[in-house]
Amino acid sequence: MLRPVSRHGIKLVQGRVLRAMNDRRPLPMAPAGCTLNESSLREQVDRYRRLGEMALSIEDRETRLVVTFGVGVDAGLVRETVAIERGCCSFFTLDYNASERRLSIGIDGTTRGDALRGLSVALRASAAAAARWPR
Repeated sequence: MLRPVSRHGIKLVQGRVLRAMNDRRPLPMAPAGCTLNESSLREQVDRYRRLGEMALSIEDRETRLVVTFGVGVDAGLVRETVAIERGCCSFFTLDYNASERRLSIGIDGTTRGDALRGLSVALRASAAAAARWPR
């Protein structure tokens, strides 16, 4: 079941991701429980941005984000991103099916919905991805 996200909520999360990419101040978008430092968080946001550029589809669901990539996906980048995310944010469940080129990121319940929406915005953060996958 898809749940609509308010424009205000999207703008709020988008602003936080953009600050994470461009601002040197503490990063307000890092969810509680994330163990990445500021520099590592910026790098992880950039990895998601690059993955978003390679996405064929990005599906936002209430407790899951599903990204399907084309044949040209950088599999090493996907593996690195997933490995880092597993190490820093244990509240996410991550699965990458290489044969289907599908990345699934889930949460238990809706209490971490803000963190999941943050990843969704990061995937759409580049100009190329934003043009293909508008909010």
